[in-house]
Amino acid sequence: MAEHEMLDEWIEQEGPMTEVVVSSRARLARNLKGVPFSPRANESQRQFVAQRVRQAFEQHDELAGYHQLDLASLPADERVRLRESHLISREMEKGGVGRVVLLGPRMDTSVMVNEEDHLRMSVLVSGFRVEEAHRRILAMEEKLEQSLPFAYSEKFGYLTACPTNTGTGLRLSVMLHLPALVMTEQIERTMSPLGSFGLVVRGAYGEHSEHTGDLFQISNEVTLGKTEQQIMEILNEVVRQVIDRELAARQALREQARIKLEDIVCRAVGLLSSARMIDSNEATALLSRARLGVGQSWCSIPLDHARLSRLFIEVQPAHLQFREETQSPEERDLVRAEMLRAMFGEN
Repeated sequence: MAEHEMLDEWIEQEGPMTEVVVSSRARLARNLKGVPFSPRANESQRQFVAQRVRQAFEQHDELAGYHQLDLASLPADERVRLRESHLISREMEKGGVGRVVLLGPRMDTSVMVNEEDHLRMSVLVSGFRVEEAHRRILAMEEKLEQSLPFAYSEKFGYLTACPTNTGTGLRLSVMLHLPALVMTEQIERTMSPLGSFGLVVRGAYGEHSEHTGDLFQISNEVTLGKTEQQIMEILNEVVRQVIDRELAARQALREQARIKLEDIVCRAVGLLSSARMIDSNEATALLSRARLGVGQSWCSIPLDHARLSRLFIEVQPAHLQFREETQSPEERDLVRAEMLRAMFGEN
């Protein structure tokens, strides 16, 4: 894949509540009728599924332009880069025979083939736009279902490898940047009740990932027993409440601890604009603080919320490896610092 073909352009599109919401995602899990689920399928069966999915894409003009990547033959660093861009999961990053990912031209849509389920269709949009992501994923599924026989039960709905996905097979999620709730130690109190609404909180890279950069992903935990509309309404309502709390915490910091807040933001910008070596964890933490200061007059931040959100991805190791062909962590730390100095204006 050529470098210009993978620019994560979706993340810089205008979207509602961009100052708090990085992205919204809709994902559907589907399986082919009569074929064992991917974890129980043999290589021949997984290859059969991959071939059927490829053929289905080629039958529709709207899907024919998708990039088709065979993860079994894709280098490891390329698989990591796809995961860093939120296009494949950690499980798919491992590669394997019959595992394929199909990527839309703008890199905002993807289909993982033979992950836990035969198909994991996903749409990513910037900002708080759950309805749009949901509408687009349904349009993709409608086209594919014309060519692929999905496993379905009148009693249970769409059948999936994990019972928590059975039913609609729909996972909706929103990625939130919540530095003020973290700084004011309100994050646990805000997130702990979400389980009672059937929601789960994860890090930026999904299950088992850490909350680096003050990024939190909220999604529905189960799909069985709820309609797609109910799942969306619950998620939207809870996310709106979390956004309101984050904005209130930011306002309280500006009113009650303004000098301390200015110092935190400006120190972060100072390091980003002058550091000679910086690792990905430190860069992500500093970018989070800088993003908190966008739109304020405290110090010069030359980037907007969307561009900073993209930098969260671009400072990751595999992205730097691809961009500069670095050979060691130390080289990446040098290149990362150089890139950030150029972005923030070297002092």
